[in-house]
Amino acid sequence: MSSTSTTTSIDRNSLRSLVVPTGIATAVVSTVFTYLGAHDPGEYISMIALGLVSAAVVYGWVVPRALERSAAPKTAMAMSVIAALLTLPAFWTGLPLVLGAAGALVGAAGRGASKGSGLSIAALLIGALSVLGYLAIYIVDGLVVGNL
Repeated sequence: MSSTSTTTSIDRNSLRSLVVPTGIATAVVSTVFTYLGAHDPGEYISMIALGLVSAAVVYGWVVPRALERSAAPKTAMAMSVIAALLTLPAFWTGLPLVLGAAGALVGAAGRGASKGSGLSIAALLIGALSVLGYLAIYIVDGLVVGNL
């Protein structure tokens, strides 16, 4: 086994250990921000449910399966691009955070792969930017409106 595959294997194993904590963190953060920004109980109950269900599906099914493959650049890119596209028009759903973090995590796992590493790195960057955009929207809104 070469040092590159050993490094990739170690990175993938350490990233697998981050799946559950990342899923929980994205669900909690999106729940808190949704609650603080919602206008009525119907809005926050439905969006919190969407956030929890999407985090459970993404981190309980999609991400673990993507990490089993040697490289899952298309899965990582799909999640990251969807997160980026939803950041402005649908930040209130929590999906940009859930999908962006998942795309970044899977992208990080594939960055050293022999095939698809460029796409994985792009997914990592796009996912991370989506997460930062999501957080920036809520932080700026909280500072302006006074929810934070």
